[in-house]
Order: sequence, then structure tokens, then C-alpha cells
Amino acid sequence: MAIMDITDIEPLLMAVYELLQESGIFVFATQHPCFVTLTEKYMTPHSYYDIAIEGQPKEQIYYHRSIQGIYG
Repeated sequence: MAIMDITDIEPLLMAVYELLQESGIFVFATQHPCFVTLTEKYMTPHSYYDIAIEGQPKEQIYYHRSIQGIYG
């Protein structure tokens, strides 16, 4: 679930592509973007600070991406 915490996921996805064997599968988990942002901002990539775990000492940055932005 770290994909939403990475500023630029392009290098990660390129590395996964290069490291996977032929017919390999990359499995990852992330929050569905429509459940963690306001609906009017769903299609617009953006970042914001928020508390991920109640009681954590500092806010952390979260990078919102649409499903197309992740899979495209």
C-alpha cells in the first residue's frame, strides 16, 4: 500500500516491468481512489497531507491518482 505514498510511481512501474519474467504477474494493493477523496476531485491527480493512523504524531503526504493513472 505504498503506491499512494510515492511522489512519482513511473520509475517503480518501469522497474516492475523490467524485472517481471515473461507471463509474470505484479500484485499490489492500494486504496480505491473514489473512497479516499471528494467526488469532485476524483479524476484530478493531486496530493494532500492527512492522518493515516489515528494518533500518529505527524501528518503524511498522500498522492491521489485515478485508477487509470495507476493502471494506464
